[in-house]
Amino acid sequence: MPLIIGIVLILAGGAYGVIFFLRHGKRAMEMKYMRTSTIGEAAEIIDSMSEVDLTYRHYVELKGVVQSEAMVLAPFTEREVAYYENRLSSVRQDSHVITDDKGNRRTITNKVESLLSNEKSSVEIYITDLSGPTRVYLDMNSFGNQVELMPACDRFEQENSPWMRSFSARTHFMFPHTGSHFLGYRLQEEIFASNQPLYILGEMYKQGDRYYIGRSVRDKKPSMVSYKSEDEIISNVKNKRILSIVIGILGILVGAAAIAYYFLGYTPK
Repeated sequence: MPLIIGIVLILAGGAYGVIFFLRHGKRAMEMKYMRTSTIGEAAEIIDSMSEVDLTYRHYVELKGVVQSEAMVLAPFTEREVAYYENRLSSVRQDSHVITDDKGNRRTITNKVESLLSNEKSSVEIYITDLSGPTRVYLDMNSFGNQVELMPACDRFEQENSPWMRSFSARTHFMFPHTGSHFLGYRLQEEIFASNQPLYILGEMYKQGDRYYIGRSVRDKKPSMVSYKSEDEIISNVKNKRILSIVIGILGILVGAAAIAYYFLGYTPK
């Protein structure tokens, strides 16, 4: 068994290190050498190309400020924002007894979260920049998990806390809970504040009189929406590349140790 485990760890560690190192590297290179376009410049290119191809999508890097058609109230933080996403989960405590191979018994206690709701604001959002009044609407759904919103709330509320009673009365939302060891609720919320700077990589296109930007589908290049600056994102990507190398090397070393143990001191039954 140590031999098999060692081989698996070496292969998994090597594959993990290479795959994620290259994946993060592709995004870092794209961002580093991509020229930031103004909305005005990108709109001119799309208008020109649309005369030939109505479905033309222009891969672009944009920096602007986000706004919405109408301000929305983020339910958990109770502040007006351009956009929000939140998650409401019930939290309970589960305990179970395990017995080891020597007959010793011990109790394991875990906190278990169950998602009750996952909400996104429905008002459309767009960005503008100093090049003019042109709006570029964000196709948020197309970006999927490549959207990095600003953390605004991550807290625990007991079932009968004043805030939960107030929230329930305002929203008429029923808060179910399961299990005899119910503890309360976890509230998580992320936002884009109005006029907050955004960094966007994606494909800009035109539908009717509107410009949109969404995930890259024509060339499948890196895509993202973030409240962070370009320099901060690139720095984070570099850190992820280093982490992927470290994890890969650790997997290889542990695997090599398991194989060495097998050949030097392990006698299979």
